[in-house]
Amino acid sequence: MGGHSMSAMLAAARRTPRVRFVLVGHADYDNDLGKQMAGACAARLAGCGVEAGEVGEAAVTKAAAVAAARAALRDDPDAVVLFVGTWLEAPVAVAALREVEHLPVAVWAVPMFDTPEGRESTGSFVGQLVLKGTLRRMGRPACWLTGLPGDDTTLRAATAFARAAAAVRALRQTTLGLVGYASMGMYTGTVDPVPLRGVLGPDLDHLDTYTLVRRAESLPAAEVDAEADRIVACCRVGEDVDVDSLRKSARLSAALRQLATERGWQAANVKCQYELSQEYGMTACVAVSMLAQSGIATGCEGDVPCSVAQAMLAQFTEEPVWYADVLDFDADTVLLSPCGFAPPSLAAPGTQACLGKFTHPGFKGVHVSAQLKPGTVTLAQLCPLHDSFTLLSAVVEGEQCALRQGWAPALRARFANGAKPFLDSLTSQHVALAYGNHAPELQWLATLLNLEQAAP
Repeated sequence: MGGHSMSAMLAAARRTPRVRFVLVGHADYDNDLGKQMAGACAARLAGCGVEAGEVGEAAVTKAAAVAAARAALRDDPDAVVLFVGTWLEAPVAVAALREVEHLPVAVWAVPMFDTPEGRESTGSFVGQLVLKGTLRRMGRPACWLTGLPGDDTTLRAATAFARAAAAVRALRQTTLGLVGYASMGMYTGTVDPVPLRGVLGPDLDHLDTYTLVRRAESLPAAEVDAEADRIVACCRVGEDVDVDSLRKSARLSAALRQLATERGWQAANVKCQYELSQEYGMTACVAVSMLAQSGIATGCEGDVPCSVAQAMLAQFTEEPVWYADVLDFDADTVLLSPCGFAPPSLAAPGTQACLGKFTHPGFKGVHVSAQLKPGTVTLAQLCPLHDSFTLLSAVVEGEQCALRQGWAPALRARFANGAKPFLDSLTSQHVALAYGNHAPELQWLATLLNLEQAAP
C-alpha cells in the first residue's frame, strides 16, 4: 500500500527549481545589451537544470517594473532574479522588489567587460551597489550575484541559489511526522513547533506511539507478508532473526509507511526507547530504514532538529539521507554510527545490509547493519536557539569501515583540515548525512532562512 502515491508525493515536492527574471534598466542606457546579457544568463541557468523562463524588455519606470514583477509571479516561481542590465534609478528596482519580496530574490549584475575598443560598462555593477545599500537600510533581504554570462563561478552560485530557493518552498510544504516524543530525556531532540514552522517551514504532525502500534497489530497477514518480502528483497536476514521477529518488524514497517502516506509526511521520526524497544519488544530500526529507503527523510529517538536537517539535505539528493551518532574520533576522522538505522541502498559495493537481533539488555528487536558506502558526503546539524536556529555543516570524505562492535552501521568521516573544529561546534550527538557536496545549497539556504551558520 502507498508505494506509488508516496513516490508521486515526493516527486512533486522535489520539482525542478523555477526562477523568473525581471530586467531593470535606465532609458538612457543600452537596454538591448542588458537584455542580451540577462537572456544569456537565463539560458545558462536552464542548462544547469533550472527552469529560468524568458527575459522580457527592460523596465525603466516604476510602473513598468511593477508590471514586470507581477508578470513574473504568474507561473508561481520559487524565486525571482532581478537582473540589473544597466545603471538604473533605485526606485524603479525597489518598485519591482516590493511586489516579490515574499519570495527569495537574487540581484544579478554584470561587471565591466572587454570590447575591441577596451573595457566597457553598462553601469550594471554600480547600480547593484546602490541597491545593496538601499535594501540593507530598508531591512529587505536579497542575495547578490555579480558576473558575466560566461562566468562559471557565478553560474554555479546562481544554480545553488535556485536549488536553495526551491528547497525553501519544499520545506514550507513539508510535514514531519513525529511518533512519540524525545527518547530518554534528550533535551537536544526537542523543538518548539511554532518557530520550527515559522523559521524553517516544516509542520510537525505528532502521533502517540499507540497509534503506530495499534495500526501494526491490525494489519492483515497478507500485508505483513508482503512487507516482509520487501524487506528480505534488499536485506540479508541473519541466522539469529527468527520468523516471528521478522514479521513483527514488518508489521511496524508497513504500519509506518501507511501512516506516512495517509498523513502526507515528507519526513518522519519515531521514538523507539522505551515504548517500542522494551514494552512492545520490537525496535523501529527496520521500519525507519525501509521508510528512508522509500525517500522519506526518516530518523529515530524523537530528534526533530536532526530530522529537519535530514529533510533539508533531502532536497538536494535522490538518494536516502542518513543520520548517525558521533561516537569516536581521532585527529582527522570521526566515526558515525547509529544503533541500527541504515537505508539498504547506502550499503558499500560488495556488501549488503543485514538484519540482526539486539543482544544489549536495553533493546529488544531487530536492527539493520550496513557498512556505509564510501564517497563525498555532506554533514548537517541544526540547533534550536530561542526563536531561531543555527546550522552546522561540513563536506567530508566518507570512508568505508568495519561495523561498529561487529554489528552496528558505520561510516568514518575524514576531515581535510582536522576533525577538532567540527567536534568543537557540535551541539548534539546526532548529525544528518547525504552523499554529495551540498555545501553551496546549504549556505544559500541558511541565508534565505536567516540561520546563523556555525563555523566548523
